Amino acid sequence: MDRLKVLGEENERLMRMTRFQILDEVRKIAEVSSQKVEIMEYDSATGENKPTGRYKVVDAMNALNAWDKLGRHFGMFDAKTELQMRKLKAEAESKELETEQRREYGPDTTTINIIDAWADGDEEG
Repeated sequence: MDRLKVLGEENERLMRMTRFQILDEVRKIAEVSSQKVEIMEYDSATGENKPTGRYKVVDAMNALNAWDKLGRHFGMFDAKTELQMRKLKAEAESKELETEQRREYGPDTTTINIIDAWADGDEEG
């Protein structure tokens, strides 16, 4: 019965938490889980653990999960943002290509593109 009482009290505490407190708890989990520890190797000659110079993350799975939750909360990883980034990248590449063509062929690149397509054997171009 004591276990149920403890669970009930914990549930009440969680229900009273604000959005800021929850984000702060997730941030703490992310930071603690992301800490690096040096990998030790047992030296049978001396009977001691010696540092290897390599490190590992304390709890990579929880760290990634917590960082992912924070990123999603702030809209960093949602599909809409990703699509917007792809669109911006495509527009930037298009402008870069257009600028490059203007440098190479002059201001009227439409005519040049048709001539290039015809020269490459694409008669429909």
